[in-house]
Amino acid sequence: MTDQRTIAATEDPVCGMTVDPAQAREKGLTLTLEGTEYAFGGKGCLLDFRDEPRKYLDPAYTPLNVGRGVDADDLASLDGGRDRVYVVVAPRRRFASGPPDSSVRT
Repeated sequence: MTDQRTIAATEDPVCGMTVDPAQAREKGLTLTLEGTEYAFGGKGCLLDFRDEPRKYLDPAYTPLNVGRGVDADDLASLDGGRDRVYVVVAPRRRFASGPPDSSVRT
């Protein structure tokens, strides 16, 4: 592949999140393609990239988090010291029979 977008070594190519390549490597969240190692913030992004690498390397592709300025460390500090968990949901796949039944508690 000759024409592909520039991806920093610390960028998840699917979602655009800033990742630490060494930590990603320790967690098994890296993939090497044509001699280039890509690091991912989560298994979902790794699997998406593994299944369709050309889609995410295409210069026309824009990662989901680009321009949002949020990474995992930012999310951890949003709760002002309280014990809360933040989950960033970026839908990438549709369910064949619709979304699973679920309820959201506040």
